[in-house]
Amino acid sequence: MSYNWIEASQPKVWSSESNTEWIRVSRTQPCAICKKQDWCTRASDNSVHCCMRVPSPVELSNGGHLHAGIKTPDGLTPKESSKKTPRINATAVWTRWLTYHTKSSNILDLSIELGVRPEALKRLHCVRANPRRSAFAFPMFNSYGEIVGLRLRHDDGNKTTVKGSKSGLFLPTGIGKDKCLLIAEGESDTAALLSAGMDAIGRPSCLGLISMVKGYLNRLDVIPEIVICADDDLPGLNGARKLATGLLEVTTSVRIIRPPSCKDFREWIYGGATRQSIECLIHAAKFWRGDR
Repeated sequence: MSYNWIEASQPKVWSSESNTEWIRVSRTQPCAICKKQDWCTRASDNSVHCCMRVPSPVELSNGGHLHAGIKTPDGLTPKESSKKTPRINATAVWTRWLTYHTKSSNILDLSIELGVRPEALKRLHCVRANPRRSAFAFPMFNSYGEIVGLRLRHDDGNKTTVKGSKSGLFLPTGIGKDKCLLIAEGESDTAALLSAGMDAIGRPSCLGLISMVKGYLNRLDVIPEIVICADDDLPGLNGARKLATGLLEVTTSVRIIRPPSCKDFREWIYGGATRQSIECLIHAAKFWRGDR
């Protein structure tokens, strides 16, 4: 079966209805493109990879990018069944885990491991998943504030999502008081920024969900100054630039910052950075006006 790269970039073809069997990367089998252990996927025969961090000429409907892998004579591997993966009732699952499996001591243990405040994890609605998963769960929200998926952070450090989840934003409670809203990459960076006293929301990765972020901002009474917090690597910076350009459609006050001499903001804040440190970094950053 030949592979049509142009056709694959169209959302109506490259979707959950595709007959391609996709496998999520893991700690033992990281992404062949970005070498990370979470969020990316690969075709079961390694013919192509969907990387959420490293751009390519072909962008997929989920915000990732298509990369060629190991070619096989048969091309992509069809699924035995072309039925859609059923969507979970993410709110019901999260409520059950909160009620029956989550204790304050669980959240405290995770806060110590990540170097963030337990209050920040609670504001992100973090819960302990059922015991067989050995993981914490962070709900992902759409722009209307509805839970659409669950991101799992396993005890061994691996990250996955609950089967049937949709991708969404990490939206904490109690934001809207600051003049700046920070947009982080990942739940742990979001928690670190909240721990430092900043208003912050998060995306699951450095790419995608631009329309969802715009939808969320458009539903605020007043759109604050937007500061995109990029990881200190090329994929993180490119993803931040793409998001910044997209957000210029709803606001002209967008800046991009990166943590000095650290891979991400959690590491920087864990090392002693304070709210004042972050504010100085923001004030030194120029307003984004698009790629020129």
